[in-house]
Parts: sequence; structure tokens; C-alpha cells
Amino acid sequence: MEAPPRSPSPIAELLASPRPAAIWLRRLLLAAALVAGLSASATVIRYLAAPWRYEKDFLQEYLFARAVLGQTAPYQPLDALAARFLPRLAIPMFPHPTPHPPPVIFVALPFGLLPYEQAQAAWLVLEVICFAVALRLLTQPLFPGLGLGRFVILTLLTVPLLHFWEEFGLGQLMMLQLLLLVGVWRAWRGGRATLAALLLGLALALKLIAWPLILLLLIRRERRAALIAAATFVCANLAAAAIVGISEVVYYYTAVGRWVWGIYRADWGNFALASIPWRLFDGTGSGLFGGSQTPPLVRLPALAFPVALALVGGWLVGGLFWAARARTFDTAFSLLICTSVLASPLTWCHYLVLLAAPLAVAVRQVSVLGFPRGPVYQLLCIAVLLSIPAALFHDAMMRFVQPTQAGAGPPFAASLIDLIPAAAVIALLAFLRELDLNGVRTPAIVDRDAQTAGGG
Repeated sequence: MEAPPRSPSPIAELLASPRPAAIWLRRLLLAAALVAGLSASATVIRYLAAPWRYEKDFLQEYLFARAVLGQTAPYQPLDALAARFLPRLAIPMFPHPTPHPPPVIFVALPFGLLPYEQAQAAWLVLEVICFAVALRLLTQPLFPGLGLGRFVILTLLTVPLLHFWEEFGLGQLMMLQLLLLVGVWRAWRGGRATLAALLLGLALALKLIAWPLILLLLIRRERRAALIAAATFVCANLAAAAIVGISEVVYYYTAVGRWVWGIYRADWGNFALASIPWRLFDGTGSGLFGGSQTPPLVRLPALAFPVALALVGGWLVGGLFWAARARTFDTAFSLLICTSVLASPLTWCHYLVLLAAPLAVAVRQVSVLGFPRGPVYQLLCIAVLLSIPAALFHDAMMRFVQPTQAGAGPPFAASLIDLIPAAAVIALLAFLRELDLNGVRTPAIVDRDAQTAGGG
């Protein structure tokens, strides 16, 4: 006996209904979403003005470039570099080197030739371009005939989601990372494995977040593609060594990562899986710039590192296992992006930008099912949780701080509010896994899988 068809969700009915009331409601919702998008965009533009322009993470790239241009060691603590190259800076700078790897110099160097005020505006333009191209690549399978006007509207609607606007405001590297990883996805879907491997190597050279994708290639017996990706990563670092110096490259990979991780491993905003044991056994909060801290649930700091290692290792093994058993590369790729985000030693809210690709895959698969109620509501809840501004989580947590205890943080249970984004990432991974178990296959991937099988 065939299973009864799933009933479509009210949202699907609203989008398809020709009734005048539904048409007006669609227009009202679109107008509200556009207002939210314009508001988020206005906030991004506001970050170009003083004093916010000096509170950007882009300062890390700028000072890195200025140090290289000034023929000084670029992996000095950022406060020391700021004192030399931006002496007018009136805010405290990070007392550690930039955590970004040496090949970032190829992106940052042109901006170091500009005054900071112009450089941060030019960086925003670069991020917007990367965002628009990545969004078009992601939405093309869903809206193949989308015109320019509607694409601009779609772009505005997307800005408030997945911390895109926060990424724009911070001036981080995640838009470049997103574009490269979306390029990997689309190139692989199109059968261009060499291009996909090159783009993956470049993505890893900018940030090592998505390194489990190399393991996915090996699992899928794509050894040549894995070798090309690894070789691209190595060559990018060797090329960077010619500019910043081989000693600086060695220093970065042997010391800088441990230094930065030691400061932020239990920071409020870091919701990496590795942060959980440190929160449990050593307390929450980095104490940077005099910040408050929350005592641990059980003070056993010696357990924090081995438990973190076991937790992240188990997470990686599980993600790779599910990815290896996935029916399509779409799902395998999406599962490992989710896995990579939480397996990173440090995971901040702007890392959630990378989940645009898994969300696009999930939306496509739900559309294949005809937008049934359950999956639609689950996906909406996940998308909302992944898009809540980090400041709201932090403010909610700090409401539990006792005003009589100067310098104390919130209770341990309240400090877990900052881990809600991690729970949302896990929920997205489970959602994609459930869709895959139900046998959802997008037409484009079915065709490619058939071609691959036919070609041996």
C-alpha cells in the first residue's frame, strides 16, 4: 500500500494561492522582508563611519598588509602593529597576532596600499560582490530564470539571514570563503573535478575550516582531486612565504594558532564543540579586556582538553560516516560543511555564513517533496535560529548576572544560551540527513550520478 501524500504546508498554499487575500498577504510579507533587508543594509553602511569603522575585524587584514609593506614581522601582536601603523586608533586592539593564515596576504595586500578609511570601504565592496556571486550560484538551481531586478530584491531579502549583515559589518573573510566553497559545489556538480579541487585548495589556504572535504574526496576515491586540493594549499603557502618570509609561515602554523585558541577557547561567542568541555571544566569567558567569567560546572581543567579532543573526533567521524553514505554529492557536501563549522577550534556567528550552501540544498530538497508541513516548519525554525543576531543571545545571557557580584558572569546554565547556534547547526545536519534517508534526490544530481556510473 502506498503511503498517503503529505499535505502541503500553509506557507506553500499561501505562495501558490490565486485568491486576492493571499496575493495581498504575499505583498505585505514581501514588503516587511524588504524593510528588514534595507534596515540590515543601512546598519552595514553605518559601520563605515566612525567610531564603528575602527571596530572591524578587517583591521587584522589591514595591519597584516601594512606590516608586510613596512617590511616588519606581520605576526606580531595586533596592538603592537596598530601602535606603529595606526597610532590614532583609540580603541584597544587584540593582544595577539592575526589568526588568519599567510596566503591571506594576496587578498589583503592591495588594501594595505590605501588609507584605512578607504580600505575598509573597498573591502566592503569586495564582500558584496562575493556575496552576490555566491548567492546567484546558490539560487540558480532554484530560480534558473531570475532577472536582475528580482535578483536584487532576493539579495536584499537575504542580507538579514545567516549573519550576512554581521559579516559585512565585521569585514571578515567569510564571504570570500563562501564564494570559494560554493564554487567547489557548483564545479563538482558540473563534473569539473579539477576546478573544484583548485577552489577547495584556495578556500583552505584562506581558512582551514572546510578541511574535512579533503577526507570526503578520499572516501569517494577521488584521490587526484584530493591531491590537487592539497597541492594548491601547499603552493599558496609557499607563495606567501616568498612575501612574508618562511619563518613567519612556520611561526604561524606552530605557534599562532595555539596562542589565539588559548585565549578564546571558552569565550562567550565561541560555540565550537571544542569549547564545551572548557566551559564545563574550566569556566566560560576569555577575560579579554576585563570581561566577566562564569565558573565551570565542575572544576576539573585537566579533563577539558582530552574531552574536547574526543568530542570533536567523534563529531568528525560521525559527519564523515554520514557523508560517505549520502545518496548525492549535494547532501555529502552539505553534511560536511555543517560538520566543519562546529569542528573548527573556534566558531563565531559569522562562520554561519557558510551554511548558505547547506540551506540552499535543504530548500531545494524540500521543494522536491512539494513543501510538506513538517519539513517546512523544521527548516524555518532552523533558519530563524541560525539568523538571530549574536548580541541578542549575549544580552539574554547577561540578564542573569547578579548586579551585586562585580566582575561575575551569569550562572552556568544561563551561559549555555550562547550555544544555541551550535544546536541549530546540529539540527540542520540532522534535517539534511533525514531528507537523505527519505530518498530525496535533486534532478541535476541524479543525472550526474547516472553519468558517473555510466562512465565507470
